[in-house]
Amino acid sequence: MPGEDELSFAARYLRAHPELRARILASSEFQDELRRHPRMTIDGEEIVIFGGDQQKDVDQVALDWAVEQGLVGRDEIDRARAATTGR
Repeated sequence: MPGEDELSFAARYLRAHPELRARILASSEFQDELRRHPRMTIDGEEIVIFGGDQQKDVDQVALDWAVEQGLVGRDEIDRARAATTGR
């Protein structure tokens, strides 16, 4: 498992918002989305493959899906990302 500094932004965001993570993972629609794409495990981390060459960890897929479903606003994500990167 990656260390805290190696986690994706999505993983850190969902770790800070466990209720959102739980809601996403409990969603049958999200589980259906995951099943539509091939997955592989690299160094103990599950990676989802999109379009043959784009790779995302499950947390990245989950957060993107949550934004698409309106569970969290893109503006909120952008503010949180800016706060962590200083941009």
